Amino acid sequence: MANNSFLFGAVVGAAAAVWLLTTDKGKEVLAKAGDWADRVQGTAKDLAGKAQDAAKDLAGKAQDAFEEAKEQFGK
Repeated sequence: MANNSFLFGAVVGAAAAVWLLTTDKGKEVLAKAGDWADRVQGTAKDLAGKAQDAAKDLAGKAQDAFEEAKEQFGK
């Protein structure tokens, strides 16, 4: 049964690849998918940069609070 499922999947995958690579509509779908992937990648990089900036800001605030507490309790 598992071999039949694998074979069926391979045939369907090969048919989809042929359709995507040989038809105008398939090429259009590939182009749109590529554009979407580029937008998602850009958004992910933007969000990662914002998260990194926020983490640096938080680390700075934590360091400041630690130094302030150390001065207050150290006296």
